[in-house]
Amino acid sequence: MSMSRQIAGEEIKERVFRASRSAYATLIGMFGGLVCFGLIFAVFVHPSFWTAVAIFLVPLALSSAWLKYFRVVLSEESLTYRTLLADPVMIEWRDIGTAELKIGYLRNEPGGLFRPPFRLVLKPKSSTTPSIIINVKLLSRSDLSDLLKTVESMVDGCEFPKKAFW
Repeated sequence: MSMSRQIAGEEIKERVFRASRSAYATLIGMFGGLVCFGLIFAVFVHPSFWTAVAIFLVPLALSSAWLKYFRVVLSEESLTYRTLLADPVMIEWRDIGTAELKIGYLRNEPGGLFRPPFRLVLKPKSSTTPSIIINVKLLSRSDLSDLLKTVESMVDGCEFPKKAFW
């Protein structure tokens, strides 16, 4: 979704990336299916299945909220990343030293097994500022392609494989 806004009489263009429909279909379909089965069993088999319905509603609500709050905003000056469990992080294009697309897990990497399996890592020029890790698995293929093209054009010396994964 492209949008623009006026600040002090100047038009600022932004590009907002959100979680794809397939991410919603996967997570909500998985937990929603369990809730539906629990409802069917609670109504037609035994009332004790209402406990299972309540238990499966929790991950359904959490995954829905996580996907709703996921957002990557690109503007002419900066990139902003927001997710449910962390504060929004903003970095200006000129402050990005390197950008890497990483796949898989490394135990010796900080955060190791808790990192997203398919991620964009933006390392700032300043060594005191932590890297920004964006979970790109939630994006659609076209949004991922647009995001990587924009990062390539804005970060000096950055080049991603062409059509390697999408």
